[in-house]
Amino acid sequence: METIHKKTFAKPPQSIPRLLAKLEARGLIIPDPDLASHHLKFIGFYRLSAYMLPFQHQGTGADRHQFRPGTTFDDVLGVHGFDRKLRLLVLDALERVEVAVRSAISDHMSLAFGSLWFLDAKRFKPGFDHLDFIARLKREIGHDPRDAGRRQIHIRHYYDNYARPELPPSWMLFEAIPFGAVSRCYAHLQDAERKAIAADFRLDERILHSALHALSYLRNLCAHHARIWNRVFTIKPIIPKRLKALNAPNHQFYGLAVILQDLLATIVRDSRWGLKLASLLEQHPKIQESTLGFQPDWRASPHWKTANP
Repeated sequence: METIHKKTFAKPPQSIPRLLAKLEARGLIIPDPDLASHHLKFIGFYRLSAYMLPFQHQGTGADRHQFRPGTTFDDVLGVHGFDRKLRLLVLDALERVEVAVRSAISDHMSLAFGSLWFLDAKRFKPGFDHLDFIARLKREIGHDPRDAGRRQIHIRHYYDNYARPELPPSWMLFEAIPFGAVSRCYAHLQDAERKAIAADFRLDERILHSALHALSYLRNLCAHHARIWNRVFTIKPIIPKRLKALNAPNHQFYGLAVILQDLLATIVRDSRWGLKLASLLEQHPKIQESTLGFQPDWRASPHWKTANP
């Protein structure tokens, strides 16, 4: 096996005045150094540097970090601010989807198989590590008495008042576990149950599974304040055939937005999320919509209106 020789990281930390000087040397226009220093202090140079890339020459040459003529610090800050607003808008949509999916899975499975259906390994596909799944659920809800202090209030109420069954019913449990665990649970249900649940969302079960996986990843990015703008997503949703005309690249934000809008059209009566997304982009005319994967004529599609079936 070929040996890979790795370098030793030796870049020293730099003060804000030195970082400002470096940016100016690279051609960035900084009209208000005091304000720029404030933002570097409370946002961080490393974080902002990701938003600088499209304004720089890039490539591998000696000038790859040089800014394109006329680029200002406010240009970089504007993209960072837009990305923050985009994350908040996405979290608003994800909340509605997450609540709906939790309810749909728990309600269907409970009515079909009882309130403790998740304890029955037969409800899941062969090969699924059911014992590990239950152990994870127990950790998430603070089942061990030593973890009682971190139980959510409704879980605490259950353990304070009931000795049996050992675990709370599905509708309590599904309110307490992370969305990633909900997505994983759906992925390993028997096909007949996945199909029945997916039908509530007007989706094929394979597409809903793909959507939940991708949206769980998107949720984690937003929750950890990661960049959504100009990002290539490694976990990509399958775009339904009926939405292929939208030409949504599923490795960019637009593809995820198409899925979110489609789900919201079913979940929320008179959803205005797509209109809010369009409004946000209109408020930031300097944002190149292509960096998010949007097609030039995307606003003309009925998909982005108040699109309830």
